Amino acid sequence: MDSIPARRSVATSDTVRQAFAREIGAEAYDNCLAAIEHATPVDFYLYTAAEQFLGRPLLDILENGQDVETALSAAQAALEGNR
Repeated sequence: MDSIPARRSVATSDTVRQAFAREIGAEAYDNCLAAIEHATPVDFYLYTAAEQFLGRPLLDILENGQDVETALSAAQAALEGNR
């Protein structure tokens, strides 16, 4: 499965749930559905700020193996310096 189907009836069907359960586990799929159902829209400014200040640290963590505390401390310092 590539992505969660847009139609709720399809996304919650036994066939789709079982297919995702084989790939990511039933609990993970149920949590994805719950997160989507309870998601709230994000203010665009908030999104761009998060992308600006957390994008680089996230890549440093995931791609360069930097520890989380160091990466987030640098992001916090950058954010505070931009106020």
